[in-house]
Amino acid sequence: MILRFSPRNSSGILDHQVFLEGKASLTTPMRLIENDEGCEIIYTQLQRPGMTEEAFTEVEWVTSDFEALRSMLESRPSNGVVFGDEGYETA
Repeated sequence: MILRFSPRNSSGILDHQVFLEGKASLTTPMRLIENDEGCEIIYTQLQRPGMTEEAFTEVEWVTSDFEALRSMLESRPSNGVVFGDEGYETA
């Protein structure tokens, strides 16, 4: 899996594309909102054409993805740079 985030911005926009081998990429809207000393993430999951109700309501993969995101963000450099100007990719 490859994740490609939107370019660095000051608006908290963390839209990203998910690339899975052999499948069409998915673009997912996500926002980061400051909250005291931390932040809140707003993630929007859209039911894609052909996606079953069961697949749409499955939350297990979302939980594991957010745990991976938390780990990635918490291990970022202390200079506050999270994403480069060209976006962030991880494999």
